[in-house]
Amino acid sequence: MKRYFFLGLILCLAACSKSATSPVPAEITNMAVSDNVRIAYLPDQGKWSFSDSASDEIAFVKQASNKLFSEYMTPAETMTSFPTTYEFLSGNKFIGYNSEQLKFYKFIYMGGNINPIPLQPADIAALFPKTEIVPVSAFVDGKLKVKRLPFAVQKILILNDTSADFSGYSFENYTGVQSPIKGLIVIDSYDPIVFSSAKENAQPLTIEPHFGW
Repeated sequence: MKRYFFLGLILCLAACSKSATSPVPAEITNMAVSDNVRIAYLPDQGKWSFSDSASDEIAFVKQASNKLFSEYMTPAETMTSFPTTYEFLSGNKFIGYNSEQLKFYKFIYMGGNINPIPLQPADIAALFPKTEIVPVSAFVDGKLKVKRLPFAVQKILILNDTSADFSGYSFENYTGVQSPIKGLIVIDSYDPIVFSSAKENAQPLTIEPHFGW
């Protein structure tokens, strides 16, 4: 009888352990660049930082974001667009993520311009500890099997290392919290999770969790 009681208790705890919070690390969300927030590049130090001072020589103010890009006011009081939909500071770096491309970029200030450069996988992995990085190229015929320990809550970050366009895609059969980092999800069951779009000829990606150690 006690065996069934403890088994039921474990199952209950496992169900309650399903995360209702964003899977994005606090180190990222706490440093996110919101609308009307001012960031500055400090050329003498070669770094980016938040700034409240209007005297910063190289400062940008975020205006808004949509599903394709973000707009910033430049030091010359003109508008410029970044190919990202979510930006944040990490250490001395200015980093952005495009939720339609599933790609990360690092912004480099050079010659009066901001140039987006693809962020390296090792740098992305450092931003998301205890997260399995899954490139799109790892899917075979649109499917990927993922090992999951019993009662484990596992984070997966899908990265687009191809030329595929994922605009309009969303997750089916996923009960976790959606985040600005669209490719970041939490797997807390063995149910398949489908990433798909209603667009014609859009190939879905299916994650198939299975029991494994």
